Amino acid sequence: MCSRPPQPAPPAILHSALLPVASLLGTWQGKGAGKYPTIEPFEYEEELTFTHVGKPFFEMKQRTWHPVSKLPMHTETGYLRMTPRGPELVVSDPTGLAEVYSGSVQRDGEALVLAFESSAIQKTATAKEVSSMTRTLRLAPDVSGSLLLTCSLAMAAVGQPLQEHLTSTLALSPAISAAQAKSLLPHATLIDCRNADEVASLSGLPGARHVPLDVLLSGSIQETLPDLDKSKPVVVYCHSGRRSLRAATFLRQHQIPALSLEGGLAAWPASP
Repeated sequence: MCSRPPQPAPPAILHSALLPVASLLGTWQGKGAGKYPTIEPFEYEEELTFTHVGKPFFEMKQRTWHPVSKLPMHTETGYLRMTPRGPELVVSDPTGLAEVYSGSVQRDGEALVLAFESSAIQKTATAKEVSSMTRTLRLAPDVSGSLLLTCSLAMAAVGQPLQEHLTSTLALSPAISAAQAKSLLPHATLIDCRNADEVASLSGLPGARHVPLDVLLSGSIQETLPDLDKSKPVVVYCHSGRRSLRAATFLRQHQIPALSLEGGLAAWPASP
């Protein structure tokens, strides 16, 4: 008797506890620099990814590489946990450290700021001594309105007082897969940016708001989307994903956490 192959699990729904920090979801890339009294200053390129499985935490994966040689420099993994007492952060890295942080989530004008202080640092027998660390994630628009994530780390180590060690500025790629988009439902707002003829010939996703790309780009956000909740993720789609990428980029320039459905409406039925 032939057994049927296991069916892929449906995408997890974003946990409601993550809604205040939902804008972090996705892959961020950019450049950074490091310094400390015991080493020479250096630069690096960085990728930082936040994913979820439907529980009240983000899985966090970070890697850096040399900006010229492209050789790997550092990597770390961890979890950003959203609890009733505030955010908590757990991080481990190959230098032999395991770090536990408690923190806060605050609004500073248009910026969303997550600030963490270490409550425990464990090290292997051969790891360097680190007595305390702080980490900050600051999500804010730049002068053009695009959302940027600034990551900073300070540490007290090898006899040195607490001071800045690493700072990077990262931008989010707004394209996400259909499975990732489904995981944001029912919390996300869906926007169909196809034209009226396309919508008439092929209906869109249930619950989506129809705002053609030319209408979105030519008007003000307040007039086009007057009741849009900026605290929730926004997923934009079209037929192939090209127009929705333009729309998502435009919305992010207006401090709206918009994401583009990669592959467009055609990719939706093929996703698990």
